[in-house]
Amino acid sequence: MSLSVAKAALEADIAKAFQSRKDNGEDNATLAKDLAKAIHTYATQADVDISLVLSTTPPGQIVAVAGTPSAQVGATTSPGIATHTGFGGLK
Repeated sequence: MSLSVAKAALEADIAKAFQSRKDNGEDNATLAKDLAKAIHTYATQADVDISLVLSTTPPGQIVAVAGTPSAQVGATTSPGIATHTGFGGLK
């Protein structure tokens, strides 16, 4: 869901938390929990769309081969390039 759509529910939840504190004389800890829950609910409704992200690792990254009699340590000689795409929600 778009966060602009979820904003009205966040505002309502925050108002409800303050009204509950006012009506019931709840302490700050309860208000803080209610606010945290409202913010968490709002943030986790976000749709995350990673259209296309390119990650590049420059040459010269240290690499090691272990566990063999001829264990080697060296460095990469060319860039590593990876693409990432995805869609989902925050958790």
